[in-house]
Parts: sequence; C-alpha cells; structure tokens
Amino acid sequence: MRTRSLCLFAAVSAVLVRTPTVRAEIVVKADFSANESAFCFQDVSLPSDNDAATRALFKLVDGVGDANGGSLDVLHDGRVPSSEDQPAKNFFFRAGSEGGRILVDLGRTISVKQINSYSWHAGDRAPQVYTVFAAEEERAGLRLEPKRGVDPATCGWTSIAHVDTRQKDSRNGGQHGVAVAAKHGVIGAFRYLLFDVARTESHDPFGNTFFSEIDVIDASGPAPTSGILAAHLIRKSFESEDGKYRFTIDSTEAPD
Repeated sequence: MRTRSLCLFAAVSAVLVRTPTVRAEIVVKADFSANESAFCFQDVSLPSDNDAATRALFKLVDGVGDANGGSLDVLHDGRVPSSEDQPAKNFFFRAGSEGGRILVDLGRTISVKQINSYSWHAGDRAPQVYTVFAAEEERAGLRLEPKRGVDPATCGWTSIAHVDTRQKDSRNGGQHGVAVAAKHGVIGAFRYLLFDVARTESHDPFGNTFFSEIDVIDASGPAPTSGILAAHLIRKSFESEDGKYRFTIDSTEAPD
C-alpha cells in the first residue's frame, strides 16, 4: 500500500485590488500547502500544460538567473518539481540579488482570464513577492522592456496586482500557489505581461523565490489540463477547532 500524503492548508487570502487603469476588479487568491509530493491546493488549480503561456516567449528584462537554477523554459513547460529542493526544476534569480523582471510575450492579444504562479521550497525561497503588469499590443508610448528604476505604469503598462504570499507566522516553507483573476469576467485583452519580482528576505543571500510554473489562462482558449495528477483526486478536508487552519487528507495515490 502506498504512503498516504497529508496536505496542510493555511487560510486562503482573497484581496480585492482596485486600480484606475483596470476596469475589472481584481481578486488575488494565495494558497499554501505543506504537501510533500505533488502540488496540492485547496483553491488554486493545478499547473496547466496547455495554457497560453505554454508557447509564449519568456525573456529576462532585468536581473540574472542563478546558475544553479533552470532556464526560463521551466516556467511554462507544464511540469513542476517532485521535491522541495530541486534547483534545476525552478527558475530563481541569482543569490544575493534583488530579484528582477520577466517579460512574457503571448504572441498575440488574448482575453486574459487568469494568471497563476507556483513555487516550492523548504524555506524562504518558497513565498512569492511580485507585481504583475500587462500591456496591449499597440499601445502608444509602450516601452516593452523597462529596467528596474523605471515605473512600468509610466511607459504604457497597466498595473494588474501585487502578490505577497509570505506567511505572518513565518511558516514560509512549502508550496505556494497564486491565482490572479477578475472578480467578474476577464482581466483584460493583453499580449504582454511583465513580472517585477522581489526577494522575500534580506537577512541572507538566499531570498529569491524558487518559481516552478507561471500559467496564463485564455478565456477563449481550451479548458486547462494538467499532467501532474492524472488519477481521480480523493480528498477530505476539515478545519481545526479554532478555524485558523484547514487540513486535507489526500489518498489519491492510496485509494485502498
């Protein structure tokens, strides 16, 4: 009989973000799991292998990737690490650096329904701290690759949302999943996304997030699929007595 896995979930945070440049009301859902095997979230979907980012162009606008990590390709290949310490299966910025910026060119304008990001590490490299911007294909004054120090909002970019999944109780290690979406409808019609990524801490050189995957869901595209868990999910969830935590027992790999 296979080992049963236990997924521990922290409370999901939903943040409503209003910006004058975005008509849609944006909701950011951040989910945390202490699962020790496959990515396992309560309210954020599994990483997709057929989303709009799969064939997109990912490019470093600012910052340097760590030599021990994977290339930007690992961010949109539909695959994720199988353990918490697999540097080559993640992209992260160079140790000691202040993060950087990543440009995503979707190849054409799409109706962006949702932006998802995933990370996994045992410590401070697990949380995600970034601001995501979006731009139309032919927007006047668009500066496609703004370096750090230049506010993208001043050169044709629209600020979509700020993400910060650091836990207040310092339980940062584990899997972090984020879903950025409009409260109603779609985020907007965009071709480009820009991720301005910050480090999670500065008390040592190792505060840059282990990013495992970034997905972009097209409202007019195919339904997202994932090859991570092909089997039917068998889960039972319950909350702690104080209501602060949600526990999920996942017996997908041990149906007996």
